[in-house]
Amino acid sequence: MIQKITKEDNYYIYDISSNNILKVEKIIFDIIEEFKFSNEENKIPSFNTIESKYGSSYPKETIKKAYEEILNFRKFKNIFLFKKPKKMVDISNLNQIKEILDNNLEQLTLNVSEDCNLRCEYCIYSGKYIYERTHSNKKMSLGIASRAIEFFFKHNTNSERIAVTFYGGEPLLNFNLIRKCVKLSKKLALECGKDSDLTFSITTNGTLLDRKKINFLIEHNIGLLISLDGPKNIHDKYRKFINGKGSYDLIIENLKRIRELNQEYYKKKVGFSVVTLPEYLNSVIEFFGSHPLVTETENLIINLVSPDDTTFFENYDFKNNLKKYVKTMKKLMGMYEEFLVKENYHSPNFKPLKAIFDKNLLLIHRRELSQIGNKIYLNGICIPGQRRLFVSSGGDFYICEKMGESIKIGDVYKGFDYKAILNIIEKYRQISEKECLNCWLMRLCNLCFTSARKGKILDDSRKKENCEGMKSLFSQLIPLYCEMVEKNPQVLSYFDKYDHNL
Repeated sequence: MIQKITKEDNYYIYDISSNNILKVEKIIFDIIEEFKFSNEENKIPSFNTIESKYGSSYPKETIKKAYEEILNFRKFKNIFLFKKPKKMVDISNLNQIKEILDNNLEQLTLNVSEDCNLRCEYCIYSGKYIYERTHSNKKMSLGIASRAIEFFFKHNTNSERIAVTFYGGEPLLNFNLIRKCVKLSKKLALECGKDSDLTFSITTNGTLLDRKKINFLIEHNIGLLISLDGPKNIHDKYRKFINGKGSYDLIIENLKRIRELNQEYYKKKVGFSVVTLPEYLNSVIEFFGSHPLVTETENLIINLVSPDDTTFFENYDFKNNLKKYVKTMKKLMGMYEEFLVKENYHSPNFKPLKAIFDKNLLLIHRRELSQIGNKIYLNGICIPGQRRLFVSSGGDFYICEKMGESIKIGDVYKGFDYKAILNIIEKYRQISEKECLNCWLMRLCNLCFTSARKGKILDDSRKKENCEGMKSLFSQLIPLYCEMVEKNPQVLSYFDKYDHNL
């Protein structure tokens, strides 16, 4: 299997069977198709066959040179062999799954409050997302939290890095519970010798960060992921209090307070989560590359408002804004490439571009250069609950916070529901296998259960929609990666030094 990609006057072939990416002459780009069914030596097309078909477009010597080069790639480098897997690896082995979940949990996410003091218009709990819950006054009790934490520490024996995180709604509305959870988690971590492996974090809207809470967060080195959508005019358009007032000014004041209390904590432990619309991307990039309060920190996540199963976009011109988005992304890719090629890694203006592009380019950079086998794995999925066990305010277990309260996989009273977990994996395999086995992105794709989620089910049409988006994205990223390395090989060092745990 191969995928041919062009960019301007450059021609690239991604050879799936070997996981190599090659920049080639146009003649090779054209005639490589003739080798598509050449898994067996006796099916290799003859030179005369190639010459008769392409002789009107290229000189005979040019064709001969390209033909011999392809043969050499096949013989000496195992490239252009057009091998493909026959099936997906079956990971629905009950004993193996139990072994993993019994000893390797990595992150516990507690949904400590379903309430929120904001009413963000694009929030998935706003009532505009048809399959999601809405805000309520439900809060997690100490009893449920304690059971979840105790369960977590009984099932992370083999985990090198463990984390307890707090989620909402707005989690700081249940701050007293958070304090008790931190104390209990530290106690259990110390008892099992994992105190140095334990970290904490909170995802918050940033409006309730008074001095008392901040001092507690600093004392326990708790990471903060604060929702901030860019400059005031954009942030306040959607992220509002219940009375309709924007939340930007209060968040900025709270950020200043954290920085004044402990600049080192602020720099290392505070990050930002952005949710925006395509037309605001340029403004978001400019803001996070220039505002003095946000350029000091390292952690930045940028996402677009989810377009699935929502009434939020009822009066939105998707077609026109999609054109603008494509144009904007092309511009941002060019800026990102310029920063990397010039090795201007430490510029504040580079950070927001990293947040958009680094993660997927790392998939290209870290790909394993090996021959594909007869089986492939199920994209980027985990064993449900192993990487990020999400616990609802009522004590139910779910795959992760990104999947939300969609498909239950257990609870704090009975533990994991292994049958439900097996069913999720098998359903995902069923809707993925046919498409993935014939997809050129099978070795780079990191789509997981979230790509197929539609309410409380995994849906094949939703998965296909997201697959098309990933293929379109990587058709742009592969030549971008190659161009950067060609212009400056030191770009490879930038990716080599990236934290491999991210």
